[in-house]
Amino acid sequence: DEQGCWDWEDDGAAVLKVGRKFLSSRLVGACGKNAKDQEDQDIYPPIWAFGASSGGSFVAMLAAKMKEDPKKFAPFNFSAINVQIMSPPEELDWDIPTIFTVMDGDTQTKERVQNRVSKKFQKGPFKMITTSGQKGIHPDHFSKVFQDDEQMTPEISNNIHQSLVTMGIIDPSNDHLLVNPRQKEEVVASIWQKQNKAVKKVSNDAKTYPFGVSKQMARPLRKPELKDAHSIWLIEELNVAFDQHEITSEGFGDVLEFFFKYGVP
Repeated sequence: DEQGCWDWEDDGAAVLKVGRKFLSSRLVGACGKNAKDQEDQDIYPPIWAFGASSGGSFVAMLAAKMKEDPKKFAPFNFSAINVQIMSPPEELDWDIPTIFTVMDGDTQTKERVQNRVSKKFQKGPFKMITTSGQKGIHPDHFSKVFQDDEQMTPEISNNIHQSLVTMGIIDPSNDHLLVNPRQKEEVVASIWQKQNKAVKKVSNDAKTYPFGVSKQMARPLRKPELKDAHSIWLIEELNVAFDQHEITSEGFGDVLEFFFKYGVP
């Protein structure tokens, strides 16, 4: 929807259609055939699903629907899923291997997920991993994160850090966030808007791009998406540092290890 959230009523049928079409058209016969009941059946590679926040509930809903009627979804049936920063509704039940990634700062979600994991013994298995806690935003943070973007210079990175300190977002003694950035949207907005203007002022290119977004990546984006990209580079970094609710790559090695161990038929 307009808030960027996944919704089963709006998106369920479309995802099912795309998933089945992709597997049937692009991967048919990719892993050979399996003789069963005197009929050759195509063997498909394992399908792993990832979802964060509303996307986490969405893939859990898909997994539950697949459990109810696997033939309806075939060959688009998950082998394992990773649910990030979300405790799906209690009424949902599914049996495929699931690893939950929960942020340490979100105690409520952590408790709910742990309760679900502790009760799930049949099939599965279910597992929860937790992030390491709050991270610091140092003066060189953004120049390291966006090192491939020539627009993000060490000077701009330092200026962003100084603005975050001045605005009371970052504690200069340890570079940790003092407040939840989601509750300081106007302050955060003023910072990214200031830096975007600074880039345009010094750029030799008549057209500038959001930090971390190349010309190639920007090409297919619609105007509202491009507008969002001009702010997401800062908002998401602050959310990850605050360690409460944001998609993250932390622990992804554990996710893949879990998938290879339990999510391969």
